[in-house]
Amino acid sequence: MLLGEFLYGVGEMRKALIRKADGFVENVIETEEGANWKAPDGCILIDAFDASSGDTWDGTKFLKPEPEPTKLPRDLEAEITKLEARISALEVKIK
Repeated sequence: MLLGEFLYGVGEMRKALIRKADGFVENVIETEEGANWKAPDGCILIDAFDASSGDTWDGTKFLKPEPEPTKLPRDLEAEITKLEARISALEVKIK
């Protein structure tokens, strides 16, 4: 038994719907083997065992997007700024 058959069932195929223009993975679909499903204009289908929506196809492999940096809430940023100012003031008094 192939790994794909184990994960998706015998006769099922997992395909990535990719924009031709930039390689962006629009969607990942499962189809029956031999199904005559065609990609919309401007897109291609690639076997997608390890692809997810939002990935990028570079022509040979799927690339995961870089994670977004975590932003601190504004009130927490303000509190950190106040504490840094207090620490600076204490450092001046110690010297």
